[in-house]
Amino acid sequence: MQLTPYGYNLLAGYIFFLILFGCFLQGITLLILLKKENQQKSLTPYLLNIVAANTFMILGSFPTTLVSSFARGWAFNDAVCKFIGFVGGCAATSMIASMLCITITIHRTIAKQNVTNHFLHQPPNKTQLKIIIGVWMYSAVIMLPPVTGLTEMKLEAADTNCAPNWSPDTPGDLAYILILCVTAYFIPVGASLFYYLQIRKALSAHMALAIPVASIQAQLRRFQNITYMTAVAIAAFAITWLPYAVYVLIAAFGGSHLFDAVMSVVPAMVAKMSILYNPFVYALVNPRFRKSIIDLLTCAKPSPRQWKIAPFSFSISRRSGRRPPNLAPRKALERTAGNAEESVPRFLVCGEGQSTSGRYENGGMELSKQSKEKEGQI
Repeated sequence: MQLTPYGYNLLAGYIFFLILFGCFLQGITLLILLKKENQQKSLTPYLLNIVAANTFMILGSFPTTLVSSFARGWAFNDAVCKFIGFVGGCAATSMIASMLCITITIHRTIAKQNVTNHFLHQPPNKTQLKIIIGVWMYSAVIMLPPVTGLTEMKLEAADTNCAPNWSPDTPGDLAYILILCVTAYFIPVGASLFYYLQIRKALSAHMALAIPVASIQAQLRRFQNITYMTAVAIAAFAITWLPYAVYVLIAAFGGSHLFDAVMSVVPAMVAKMSILYNPFVYALVNPRFRKSIIDLLTCAKPSPRQWKIAPFSFSISRRSGRRPPNLAPRKALERTAGNAEESVPRFLVCGEGQSTSGRYENGGMELSKQSKEKEGQI
């Protein structure tokens, strides 16, 4: 099925936009993920793998579609067709599989933690590298049958792209299409949804137990933010690939005649748009990522951290409820108290109507009556 000249020109412009804007977004995301503060985070390898999968799809399959759009049909041989179909399938499967790995990692971290302990950052390790390699091997294996000749790789989208033959001639071809749809789309999306619900349940339980502990609540809220970001990214993937999955299933059961040239192009082009949304999702949901993008685009230099120094600090033991003594020298306490008065609002440092030295006499061990009453309530 062929498009009109205007349709091919429109398709060429769309693919050209995806190549330019897609490469720009992947580059921005890569620069942010490679920052020093992000390199030691356990989810960074999977996010980098998503960037690699998107880039692999953009550079591996989009240029041939662009050239074929200008040529008003496929401009390459069968070997290139098989390669392009293989690249597109591997990249799409690796993308959703990496998102599933992120949800599993978050779930395992949440499930193993005790709210009495802080959540620890776990730097990338060899296990994650093995998982990423396994993701690409999994993607390659399920895309091998059309390349090796067990099934066919055919032209689609008005003869501008290649994919497995979605109109099977034999029961074996139909079985492969169903297996591909289940393993590359329905299982990853369904498993991601299952783990997301489990994460929500575990986070709710942790939040209920961590109500008196502000530091742990803050850590849990960060987990909620990351979980929500991943869920939105998976939902965006599922939505952009859903029309194509429906088209494949209808064609597999003999309904390909229901689609004209335009209707056969639209699902494939909507699916290709999936390479664009990840950076927008990260920026929309994650304030730190959004700030990093703004700083990078505006060439803003990171400002040095302004440390607000309190006169002294203490922690509450979960076992005894007692406050450990402050062993800092008296002179150091008075010096830091003076600095705190300059950088912290007066009511946060010494209370209304009280001086710093009067509030923290005897090495900082004398508490106000109000603090003692609160301590007795705890």
